[in-house]
Amino acid sequence: ALPYLPWLPDWIPPLRLLAGPLKRLVWAVVLGQVAWTLLPLLVRRRGRAWPWTPGPGLASAAVFLASVAVYGAVSTRLADSTMFPGGDEPHYLVVTQSLLYDGDLRIANNHEQGDYRPYYPGSLRPHYRTLGSDGEIYSIHPVGLPVLAVPAFAAGGYRGVVWLVILLAAGTAALLWRWAFALTGSLPAATFAWAAVGLSAPFVFSSGTVYPEIPAGFCVM
Repeated sequence: ALPYLPWLPDWIPPLRLLAGPLKRLVWAVVLGQVAWTLLPLLVRRRGRAWPWTPGPGLASAAVFLASVAVYGAVSTRLADSTMFPGGDEPHYLVVTQSLLYDGDLRIANNHEQGDYRPYYPGSLRPHYRTLGSDGEIYSIHPVGLPVLAVPAFAAGGYRGVVWLVILLAAGTAALLWRWAFALTGSLPAATFAWAAVGLSAPFVFSSGTVYPEIPAGFCVM
């Protein structure tokens, strides 16, 4: 009710944020506090002590599912905008299509045929510096991600590749949590480490984009 009270939002302008999308965060915190209040009662009814500490396997699975939910929600909103796929993303996807449809890395025919049009509305010129020794055009972008994305693109097109990256991002976050827990032996410390990295803006906004950073992060973890 605070942003709708008379005069108060004029005196404290940040309160106006609570009338926009931020109100969802506020209610999420409220519901979380309610759940945290009721959980001890449910645990004690089952004869367990409180606070009940889950094992690392269950906790890392919960981290994975929470990461999938966050990254999936953000990527769904971004994928419906006109910004994605953008930048170099469609170029990685064209290489993927060349591997899938032609079994090669020669991309000139894929650009000429407009294979990118189902997911990219504009005109897409190939990214290359010079012709290959066979006179063909090869992308300047590395092929590791397109090779990895072939099954996902075959199953679901561009959205299939996005969900592959989301799952890799969630796996990276879960592995980060397990690594931090193995180092510290502390559930709160591991969860804080996951939140500090896995919920940061660079990680979240990369979690559903067709770039090699997330698969590389998964390999590192």
